[in-house]
Amino acid sequence: MKTRSTTTKSKPTTTPSKAKARVKPKVSPVGRDAGPSCTPAKKASPAPKVSQNPTHANTARRAPKPTPLSCLQAAAVVLADAPSEGWSVKEIIERMAEKKLWTSPNGKTPEATLYGGMVREIGRKKDAARFKKVGRGRFTLT
Repeated sequence: MKTRSTTTKSKPTTTPSKAKARVKPKVSPVGRDAGPSCTPAKKASPAPKVSQNPTHANTARRAPKPTPLSCLQAAAVVLADAPSEGWSVKEIIERMAEKKLWTSPNGKTPEATLYGGMVREIGRKKDAARFKKVGRGRFTLT
């Protein structure tokens, strides 16, 4: 029988390396000791470009567009003219559309949206709510 000679690969032995000492970064002098060479020179910012096109000349001076009213804000404006018995939600929606204060963005039931918002405000704010329910489906301002 043949004897097989096995050679074991030995791992190279390494000596444990010494922990590297942390080197602190060099700090440039600050204050009185700092000379003019220590502060970098700032580059001058270029002048803003002015458009030569007359249609774009006044774009920087335009006032921002006013934000449109929300459904509840428009309802409060419309209900300022309401009688003491109030208006139904459908009447409020019609008057908001007439005055061009608010229109439903592709909604099929703006009355339900307004009714839900008004009832939610009354429930959350109690006496501080802008709206008051005076009858079945009828609201007025407080």
